[in-house]
Parts: sequence; structure tokens; C-alpha cells
Amino acid sequence: MKKWIILVSLLIAGCRTPSKPELGTRDIRVPKYWHPTVGGIFDFEPRTAYEGYFEMYRQGYWDCIGRYARDINYVPKKSDRDNAGGWLYEVQGDSDGYKAAEKDMAQNLKRFGKAQMAQYLKQLWDSYS
Repeated sequence: MKKWIILVSLLIAGCRTPSKPELGTRDIRVPKYWHPTVGGIFDFEPRTAYEGYFEMYRQGYWDCIGRYARDINYVPKKSDRDNAGGWLYEVQGDSDGYKAAEKDMAQNLKRFGKAQMAQYLKQLWDSYS
């Protein structure tokens, strides 16, 4: 009976298998201490720490994806992740974005393989450049 309950629940819920790689689709969670409601020593800047973190997160994310687009056999190194300069929220945003891209790429490479990912990244990169 237990097997049937599991099977029926799977049939009702369905299985979600992406047909193409998922890049940049996750929600960005900005650490609480960079939120504008907190205030603090960064209030004098033209943009908020929240905006700076968010912008650098995206930059770090797509920097990592770009490295994979140029070489699908790229092996991430800690020094690549920690190369941003600027305010602390910018450095953290860049590093967090880079780590998120590494995680996404590892999942996509496992799911789709190197050949398909290389082709997808080439199409993606060519369409934006």
C-alpha cells in the first residue's frame, strides 16, 4: 500500500525535468545586513549597499559563466572567485555570485554533459555579444 501512495503522489505531482540548462534562474538572497532598512556607515554612497551587492552578484555570476563559455573544461579556483575589489558588500556580492554560478554549472554539467553545455553556452554567449 505504501508503494502505491508514493507512486500516485508522484503521478499527481509530476516530475520536473528541465529541457535546457538553467542559468541565472535562482533568487538572489541579499544578506540582511546589506538591506537599506538597516542603515549604517554606507548611507553616504550614491547607491545603497543592497544595490551594490545585487549588481556585483550578477557580475560575478556571469563572469564565471563566461569562463565556462570560453572553456567548458574550466576548473574553478578560489582565486578566481575572490578577485573583486571595492566596498565589502561589492566583494561579497561578486564572490557569492561566482559561487552560485559554480554550483549551477556543476548541476548542469552533471545533468546535460559537457558537449551539450558547451553548445548551449556558445549559443548563449554569441547571442549576448
